[in-house]
Amino acid sequence: MARIDGGLRPIKTGDLSADTVKSMIYSIMTEEQRSEYEAEKDIDFAIAFGAESRFRVNAYNTITGPAAAFREIPTKIPNLEQLNCPPIFRSFSTLNPIHPMRKMTRRSRRVSPATRLSQ
Repeated sequence: MARIDGGLRPIKTGDLSADTVKSMIYSIMTEEQRSEYEAEKDIDFAIAFGAESRFRVNAYNTITGPAAAFREIPTKIPNLEQLNCPPIFRSFSTLNPIHPMRKMTRRSRRVSPATRLSQ
């Protein structure tokens, strides 16, 4: 089955054996990915076929054997206008919050009243 434009459509390949599916999945995995898949029975990774075809892959096991889901990763990211986003979205891109891992300076650190009294 393949999802095309939001709907599931059958693919005319006939039934594939579990060994065939496993072989197909293994053919696109690295050795490290194969080891993780064998241990966990599930793995997520990305793969590219040239510069124009990139996919996220979820390989997993079902009752009938190995399976995989491929999701296309767009190679050209649309801008806000192409996505028909409201103008307010552009203002989100200009926000600059303090990164949670950034060390706060002494001046920017909040000091509780109890701490001020003890200083």
